[in-house]
Amino acid sequence: MARADADEAAFDALALRLFAHQVEHNAPYRRFCQDRGRLPRTVRSWRDIPAVPIQAFKDLTLSCVPIDQCERVFMTSGTTRGDVRGRHYHPALTVYDASMQRGFQQFFMAEHTQLPMLVLFPTEAMMPHSSLAHYLALALQTFGAQGSEYGIDDQGLRLEAIVHWLQHAQAHGHPVAILGASYSWVHLIDALQARGLSFALPAGSRLLDTGGFKGQSRDIPMREFYDLLSTTFGVPAQACINMYGMTELSTQWYDAGNAELPSIKRGPHWIRWRL
Repeated sequence: MARADADEAAFDALALRLFAHQVEHNAPYRRFCQDRGRLPRTVRSWRDIPAVPIQAFKDLTLSCVPIDQCERVFMTSGTTRGDVRGRHYHPALTVYDASMQRGFQQFFMAEHTQLPMLVLFPTEAMMPHSSLAHYLALALQTFGAQGSEYGIDDQGLRLEAIVHWLQHAQAHGHPVAILGASYSWVHLIDALQARGLSFALPAGSRLLDTGGFKGQSRDIPMREFYDLLSTTFGVPAQACINMYGMTELSTQWYDAGNAELPSIKRGPHWIRWRL
């Protein structure tokens, strides 16, 4: 992860070591690989490592350690199969956190080291099994400057506090960042429009949305959504960043803004994919 200049052979070597570790210690995954005739003695490239389907995280316990020894278990929202939720077991969060921090700095923070942040999502204490709650908490802890805060509590949007925060940011002229689930943005925009409020956040400010609407708000076409972000908060679409993440993954993808749609996602150097 630390070596952006590592060549393909170095990546392959590490991927094969991780594959061998998973086969040895993760019994459901070992059976999955055996059924496909793909084991460490025959697999020679990351391209040949079997990838489990998303459904496996709902039906199987995919863990290399006893689950009661895991530091955290992230669970999916259950939007596709109701109460059946996928689970991602983390023996420790060290790798997840390092991955998040490196990617967030590169693809969202850009030239900034810290910014005052407003988070439009529940805290980790409120949603301890949400990977997004952890992601946003880590963003605030690592990259949030003085004046950072949450805009949601157990009652929903802290609208008065949010309006005060936005007014303060607008008046003081220093760039800020607002991060939240896509549906949280819709709720906030609707609430601000009901009051006839819009803002012109300082130049250099950045907005992040993620996760889609998930039936938690009205659906908005992509172009309209980013136009609303720009007109409501005074931030150009190229500084409105969408992050794509999954509970089942430990790395995120980011676009380079949404001035042109559909946007193209980018990720850190340790990502590989197959179609």
